[in-house]
Amino acid sequence: MSPSRATARRVIVALALASIGLAPRAAAAQQAEDETELVTWGSGGKNAGLGLGVLGHLGLGYRLNDSPYGEPFEPAGALYGVTALVKPIRWVSFGLGYEHIDLGQDRLDTPPSSFVDVERDLNTLWALARFYPIRTNWIGVYLGVGGGVTWQSLDTSTAQLISDQVSDISTSTCSGSDAASLGFRGGLGAEVPLRFGLVLMGEAGVDRYQLASESLDNCALGAGDATLLTFRAGFAFGLEHAKKPRKPPPPPPPPSDRDGDGVFDPFDVCPDVPGVPSNEPGKNGCPLPKDTDGDSFVDPVDACPTVAGVANPDPAKNGCPPPKDTDGDGVIDEQDACVEIPGIKTQDPATNGCPGDTDGDGFRDDKDACPTEKGVANDDPAKNGCPAVQLTQAEIVINQQVQFDTNLATIKEVSFPLLDEVARIIKEHPEITKVEVQGHTDTEGTRPHNLLLSQRRADSVRKALIKRGVDFMRLNSRGYGPDQPIADNATPEGRAKNRRVQFKIEQKKEPGEAKPGAPKPTGATPAPGAKPPVAPVEAPKPAEKKPAAPVEAPKPAEKKP
Repeated sequence: MSPSRATARRVIVALALASIGLAPRAAAAQQAEDETELVTWGSGGKNAGLGLGVLGHLGLGYRLNDSPYGEPFEPAGALYGVTALVKPIRWVSFGLGYEHIDLGQDRLDTPPSSFVDVERDLNTLWALARFYPIRTNWIGVYLGVGGGVTWQSLDTSTAQLISDQVSDISTSTCSGSDAASLGFRGGLGAEVPLRFGLVLMGEAGVDRYQLASESLDNCALGAGDATLLTFRAGFAFGLEHAKKPRKPPPPPPPPSDRDGDGVFDPFDVCPDVPGVPSNEPGKNGCPLPKDTDGDSFVDPVDACPTVAGVANPDPAKNGCPPPKDTDGDGVIDEQDACVEIPGIKTQDPATNGCPGDTDGDGFRDDKDACPTEKGVANDDPAKNGCPAVQLTQAEIVINQQVQFDTNLATIKEVSFPLLDEVARIIKEHPEITKVEVQGHTDTEGTRPHNLLLSQRRADSVRKALIKRGVDFMRLNSRGYGPDQPIADNATPEGRAKNRRVQFKIEQKKEPGEAKPGAPKPTGATPAPGAKPPVAPVEAPKPAEKKPAAPVEAPKPAEKKP
């Protein structure tokens, strides 16, 4: 035998054996795929197959056309019936059924002596078909058509007066029927599957019956062709085959993991001790080294293994608590010159961690009442670090006192820089046309003495400002004595605050404003269209000042500066 033939024979034998082995598997797979179950009629979904059902219904028929006797006396009648249905596929069903209809009633009265009632019935055997344009698992909407064989029957009841006596009445009855005729029907209906095979059905449509109109059994005329508007509703018991959904094959059992740590035993170096995954083959699935303080640094690399800490590049501090920073300014306490006051980092150990000096006047911002303006020292924390002279809308504020010789109006040399600054402010603001230099005292000594002293000191300051280049016409001076205290005269501190000089702005002009006829400022050329400058104002006449009363000597315990 040639090698090629031997090879071919071996292939054929292999295929045959394979087909024998695969046949049972294919049959089992097909059986599993085609396995079905019985479900309620209409609820089988897309996998629905053959269905059977029995419907019982009640309803009402209303005759739309006239009977042979004209308009029916009673055009409506009840109907009832039963139908057997078969559904070969999801979208269509067929049925055979029986139905009885009360076709209505005619009244043939011949007043005043004869009264005749005719009642008609139909009995029909139907062949039906339903087509479902809409079909879901919870409702099916169908178009129904049918044809069948129908038989009509009638019963008459006659009452006739024989004489004028009401009690003298003759009554008679008769019945008649006809041979089979044809009936047709069509309508729109719906089926609602419920549970356990129960289905709710309803239909509205039109029936047409071709009935004889001649006398039936010499009793009364037949119904003639009849057209009825019909309504039918009822319950059905029905079941249908539906393919069971194919269940996916069960997943294969997971690999063994005895210690439950998520690392399967074939890869777990410590299969009986819960551990963690690791890229190192010798550690995969094994526990991590101990971390006593729970700070995520294992004890071998934790410089403080019993105290939770943070990372640190220094191995001697790694895993140890961070250095303390009481004020939270980012400068640790051991390097913070102001441990309890938030500050900034500097290179100077004496100021590192302390508040900055924004205006550069030598006063830390936390002790500078005016941190954005350069100022001078002041014993009053509310003024410390503020400029010696500040301009407001109503006053030129001095944050230092003008110093005088005791109980005199002589200005001490220490206050000259202060008055230089006041003069500079006034000269730099020509819109300020009148400033009142006010002198104030405390209540020590007599009031006349204090009034005179305050006036003399105000005059002395006014002269000092004029000497520094301020136009005398822009300055008034007045002493108020103890009449306008700003603090309590019962304490030394309060009295010190009350002994003061103030510069109140009495007159100001808006930019460009000037009084007519006023002289132009020296060296200044007014802009075109500008108003003339403000006219000079006379200084107060000395004669208007009240003469000073005798002055009592000040108390030795507290001299007025």
